[in-house]
Amino acid sequence: MSKNRWMIAAIVAAGVVFWGGVFGWRYIEERQDAHQAEVKRQEEIAAAWDDALELGMEAAVAAQSATTERQWVMVSDKWLAAIATLELVAADDPNYPAAQAKIAEYEANQAAAIARLEARQAEMAERDAAVAGNASSDVEASVAAIDAYLAAQDPNKELFLGADTLPDSDYELGIVVGPAWALLEDSNKEFFIGEFGRIWQEQRSPGDPGKAILWVIQGEDIVGIYDSRGVTLRD
Repeated sequence: MSKNRWMIAAIVAAGVVFWGGVFGWRYIEERQDAHQAEVKRQEEIAAAWDDALELGMEAAVAAQSATTERQWVMVSDKWLAAIATLELVAADDPNYPAAQAKIAEYEANQAAAIARLEARQAEMAERDAAVAGNASSDVEASVAAIDAYLAAQDPNKELFLGADTLPDSDYELGIVVGPAWALLEDSNKEFFIGEFGRIWQEQRSPGDPGKAILWVIQGEDIVGIYDSRGVTLRD
């Protein structure tokens, strides 16, 4: 065999040894990883009964003080974790029959936690609806106060045609004026706008004068926008 052939054969042999070693070590590592995972799984199965009872105790303790939605969700999750752990108990484990009975017990407890959660959610929804209803009543009362002032100042509706809140805002009031508004002296307009602003602020935002806004509207035109102190925001 020539010298070149000997060199090629040596390189090939070295490559075989190298890659064989690489794949051999990789195979060994994969086998070791699989073995360790199986050992861990067996340990979890062996400890499942005790772990499940501990989780169940945690759930029962948490349920005794739970009041909020978040707390009842946590209680439910703990019961679910305990149930999932009980399901790891092997059929040949001496604790298997007791584990099956505990699963039924914990499922009932988890269902009770969900029922308490739903009751709490319904309670909060009812409270929110009541708050919204009160807020709506407050807005209606505020508009009614403005309407009463308009009626007292202009019973024939020559100047003021009506008032209502703007869409999507409980703090912006639209006052619809008639053609006679344009004939008023500026000082009279300023007086009425000041009175509107004072009443609207007292009704809607007593502690925040800048929050209550007035829109004076004639037909499809905006005559002006003012804050509750009568300061012009837009002509």
